[in-house]
This record gives sequence, C-alpha cells and structure tokens, in this order.
Amino acid sequence: VGMQVAYAFARRFPNRTERLVVMEAPLPGTNAYDTALSDTDRLWHFQFHRAPDVPELLTAGREQLYLERFYQDLAFDTEAIGLDAVARYVRAFSRPGAMRAGFELYRAYPADAERNRADLGRDGKLLMPVLALAGAASAFASFTEGMMHEVAEDVTFRTIERANHWVPEENAEGLVDAIKVFA
Repeated sequence: VGMQVAYAFARRFPNRTERLVVMEAPLPGTNAYDTALSDTDRLWHFQFHRAPDVPELLTAGREQLYLERFYQDLAFDTEAIGLDAVARYVRAFSRPGAMRAGFELYRAYPADAERNRADLGRDGKLLMPVLALAGAASAFASFTEGMMHEVAEDVTFRTIERANHWVPEENAEGLVDAIKVFA
C-alpha cells in the first residue's frame, strides 16, 4: 500500500513533495474507493482481509496456498513473481503474527477514510502534479484516474500494458518509461 503512504506524505508535506506518483491501490475516503469495495469479483480480498479473525483462522498453516493464489489472481503474467519470491513471502508471512499484521492494514481503512476525508475538507486538493498509474489489466484501471481527480488538481493518468496489479514485476520497463516522461 505504498500509494496510500505516498499520498499521506504528500498531503502532510506538500512543500516537500514536488511530484507524486501513485499506482495500484484505492484511496480510502474517495468515492472510487467505495466503488472498488463493491467489485467483489476482482477485489474480493478487501472484504476477506477486513473480517475479524476469519482470515487468520483460514490461512494459518496454509500461507503458501493462500499467497500463491493471491499473487496469481492479481497477475497478468502469473510467472512475474517467481517461485523464489513467493517462497520468501511465505517464509515471512508464516511467522507468528505476520498474516494478522497484513490483514490489519485493510482493517485500518475505515479510519484512513475518515482521516483522508477530513484532510481533504480542511486543506483542499493536492496541488503538485500527480501521475496516477494502473496496470492495463487491473481492476484499478477503471477508477484510478477519477479517484485521483477527487483529491488532486493536476492529474495525469496512464495504464501500463502487459500488467495487472504487480506492475513493477510484470512490466518494469513500461513503468519506468511512464515515470520518466512525467519527471
């Protein structure tokens, strides 16, 4: 959820943020975020991860099965995140409390939404140039541009071909090209 962290930084420190690049996450507190929550076919994990204790119970001891499915469901190229990378993620998320910590990010979204709405109401839209990106095959592609127009004045939107949610892994060259044109 680096996009949400970058947005929060730009919101809090606009004088230290010359430009902002965001991609592949919904921003809690926007209409687009509320719409994204209703896309349960493609973004099922938002509701699942937010359920209290259920995801921990269902993934305990099955971290590899769950993470493999999660990475593949959101991929354009199912081999973009290799077996070695998945194995590292499985080792990390199999440690006590690790899956819960990951799910807690999603459980914090309602509080994030309240804070983002309050900040926008108090301070208005971001004024620095914003590059909003999405994988062309991603569920986020349909609403990222509108979402960022809700919170920023100067938005450029691009999709990255041959990518779904894992843009850097699936099309690093396309991502770098889009950022270089924006810089």
